[in-house]
Amino acid sequence: MKCKHALILLGALLCASPSARAGDTAAAEALFAEARQLMAQGKYAEACPKLESSNRIDPATGTLLNLASCYEKLGKTATAWATYLQVAGSPQSGLRADYARQRADALLPTLPKLTIRAPNAPADAHVTRDGIAVPVGAFGAPIPVDPGHHVIEATAAGRIGFHREIDVASGATTVVVTLPAP
Repeated sequence: MKCKHALILLGALLCASPSARAGDTAAAEALFAEARQLMAQGKYAEACPKLESSNRIDPATGTLLNLASCYEKLGKTATAWATYLQVAGSPQSGLRADYARQRADALLPTLPKLTIRAPNAPADAHVTRDGIAVPVGAFGAPIPVDPGHHVIEATAAGRIGFHREIDVASGATTVVVTLPAP
């Protein structure tokens, strides 16, 4: 009897899934269409979040390509570059891969970079950039960042925390932040 109920439940779930996905696809399409209208009006700050949501609901290389373009127009050059690379590396991108690679290559020499140096950082050091953990392997490497305001923080047991706010200019520049030695 338990097997029969399990099969009925599984069948109900399988039958419900296509309509749930159809609703999700409809939402993604509506968000995409609205974002494209906003982009045509030059309202990139409003369009990008809608494209992000559309892609979260129903990932598609066309949406990602539009999102990369939106980021680029908004001045988020490093985010645009990374998104173009994501499209270029996707097996589903087809002919879009060449275009995405060309856009990424064109942006690369213009990207501002941030280098975080952590000489003799203790093993338990936790470093973040804008609230996102910076892996130890990234210390000392010039990492592309979007122009604008960034917050670097570091903590370690038994040590005073480090907090630095910096503004990174547009263009091919590298900003270096060196954490104090322990």
